Amino acid sequence: MTQIQQLKQQHSLASWKQIILAQQSSGLTAAEYCRQQNIKYNAFYYWQRKIREDFAASALQISKKDEPGCILR
Repeated sequence: MTQIQQLKQQHSLASWKQIILAQQSSGLTAAEYCRQQNIKYNAFYYWQRKIREDFAASALQISKKDEPGCILR
């Protein structure tokens, strides 16, 4: 992936994090929130999954750093 593509994906990820947090704090279901905000339901769940995967990967890296004798590069 080129550097420009990585930057675009990071920007999209950050934007969708804000959208997902807004949905969670709204008290609405994801479907209702998407209807009200004119967001495609499939796109919402796609980015929610990507954000969870990103979080899981970050958590894995942190836990590996805590292991004795483990060096991450």
